Amino acid sequence: MKQLKSTLLLILVAVVIVLSCKKKYGYDFENGVGSVGYEDSTGLEIDTAMDRIDASKFTAAQIYPGMVSPDQKRIQDTTLNIDLAYETATSSDLRISVAPTNWVSTGLWAPAGELIKIVVPAGIYGLSVQIGSHTDNLTGKEVLQRDPVIFIRKTLYPGVNYIRNLYGGLIYIIPQKPLGQVVPMTFTGVCAGANFILGKTTDAEWRQMINNTTVPFFELVGKRICFTLPKSNLSIVPVQNPTALMAKWDSLIKAVFYDWYGLTDNNPDVRHRTPYLPWRVVFDIQPSVGAMHSGSPVVAGQTSNYFRQAVTIGELEQSNWGVFHEIGHNMQMGSTWTFNNNGEVSNNLFHLKNLQFIIIFQGR
Repeated sequence: MKQLKSTLLLILVAVVIVLSCKKKYGYDFENGVGSVGYEDSTGLEIDTAMDRIDASKFTAAQIYPGMVSPDQKRIQDTTLNIDLAYETATSSDLRISVAPTNWVSTGLWAPAGELIKIVVPAGIYGLSVQIGSHTDNLTGKEVLQRDPVIFIRKTLYPGVNYIRNLYGGLIYIIPQKPLGQVVPMTFTGVCAGANFILGKTTDAEWRQMINNTTVPFFELVGKRICFTLPKSNLSIVPVQNPTALMAKWDSLIKAVFYDWYGLTDNNPDVRHRTPYLPWRVVFDIQPSVGAMHSGSPVVAGQTSNYFRQAVTIGELEQSNWGVFHEIGHNMQMGSTWTFNNNGEVSNNLFHLKNLQFIIIFQGR
């Protein structure tokens, strides 16, 4: 009898522990994600009630990256087909220093402090969601124009997932590797942005999207390059023809970097293959290094000059030093191109190649 009482007591304790853990942490054992709340990467316990807003960083978010209007429509249960059928290669495979990485743009914005919900189909693993384009960490900088870390990234699991960024931001899906398929994913609590995608979006459609959204950033997406840009700069430098603009960018990336370097699309030898993914250039009010720096993504200072260089066809027919300089760094081979401390020299060969095109095309 004594042994039976001890066994029953242990069972009771175990049941209490499981129930208390489920109540405290909101574990959903079937989906593998919290159905009531979880610890996200900001270190805040999140209640998954969608109507509860964490306004603790509203002041900082208004400063940067900016906030959507309270009247901006929050979209419920919108399904996007996320294309995860792509090819990848490392920088060493491609004989360059930095290879483009895959941030799949959704064109959606997560409002600051508001919880969004993402539903991933059964059997789909290896994905993360990132809220925020600005991944430079400014911790330790003496002068700050924005908070040091304003993006958040979280692993996604099959089923229902919740995430909140106190600063808000554009939403990206980031795969660990290609899945070889298009994956339908459903988003709730998000706002529609104004992404232009070459070959899919018309100029008129993009202008309508720009006019109908208060999302602070938009993207111009080509096959070989993608720009993340502040909407506020459009009042200073309008984008006249995004179709012609991004087609021009694509042609220059191919001619100046890939053709000249001996890289071709779908080459069976990966060493001579162009990167499958586009270069990404993100405009930030305060890059972590200099006025612009290389990497994946390339980060550019949010000045009207750099903005004009990115969005004006006429500027592509001028010197346009910045983007070519930084992608030139990404294209350098560290063991070959940077001898005798000429790392800030040899990357400009691509910029000089662009100048050669300008001289030939304009008959100078």
